[in-house]
Amino acid sequence: MRLFKKRTLLYSFAEIPYSRMVVALAVLQVCTGAFFHILWVWTGKRLWLQYYFDYQGAAYFILLDAFKLWLSISAWREFRQKESMRSAWLAISVAMGFQLAGDLLKHWLAVDTYINPLHYVWSRWHLSPADILHTWGSALAGPIFMAILAVGLYQALQYCHKINVSGKLRPLDWGLIAAVAIYGLYVISYIFNDVLGHGGALRIAAVLTWPNDLLLAILMSEAVLLTRTAFEMGDGYVARTWGAFAAAIFLTSVESFGHWLAVFGYFPYPENSVLWYLWFVWAAAFAIAPAYQVDAVRVAQNRIKSHVATPRRPLMAYTAASGQTRVN
Repeated sequence: MRLFKKRTLLYSFAEIPYSRMVVALAVLQVCTGAFFHILWVWTGKRLWLQYYFDYQGAAYFILLDAFKLWLSISAWREFRQKESMRSAWLAISVAMGFQLAGDLLKHWLAVDTYINPLHYVWSRWHLSPADILHTWGSALAGPIFMAILAVGLYQALQYCHKINVSGKLRPLDWGLIAAVAIYGLYVISYIFNDVLGHGGALRIAAVLTWPNDLLLAILMSEAVLLTRTAFEMGDGYVARTWGAFAAAIFLTSVESFGHWLAVFGYFPYPENSVLWYLWFVWAAAFAIAPAYQVDAVRVAQNRIKSHVATPRRPLMAYTAASGQTRVN
């Protein structure tokens, strides 16, 4: 009886949608952050926040990156050879791999913590590698990740064009895209003026981070268009996939804009402390996107199994690209 209960619990856990798992993890992370933030305000000891971001925050980013890489690869494997969506999810998987590599450098190896193996050899080095590792980590998890992701989203749009399904952008969509694009262009112009005015040596990794916000504008336009296109095929898991990408990109832009306001004194503390925890939200949104795609496959497979079990019912076929089932 106990063995049966254990198996039932395991099966029940296995049937939980991956998207819900990601949401639960993000909620737990933010709530824990709120707890440590209260401890910091109450005691005045910054050690509480340092522990939270350097240890728990780093573990959150790295584990979440590994999970969404696995989810993206799982989504890629659901498509057949030479399918356009297979190529799209391959590019998305590669992008997630670069983000994982970048976060390993930025949140683990570039931070002087006891879980960092380089911590035990830093004292022997004349020059700390933290700045170099953080810069390259930011480049891998930033513009390189976004550029490859943009390729994947473009291939998904190509597939939609092949099957003659296209969505139309609404005025609100155009407004969001325009806002992100204008901000991206402003950031690049500001960086160029600042660099030309002060001079100094430029590092390749630092230069690579310049087009971050402009790439976000490109990604935003692709993700919103994919979302509208997917909703033309029905409000399902796959439509939510591209919607999650759009939400993640928009939240990343909001966090970047908020950081810019904080740097120039327009968004002072304690109001700007909300930005510290927005990182975890948009990181989760990037993970929810492939989770929805994999959930779509799992739901459709369960429906097919339920119909195969009863021969009198019509056989249902599954289309991984749209996440819809059709009756044959």
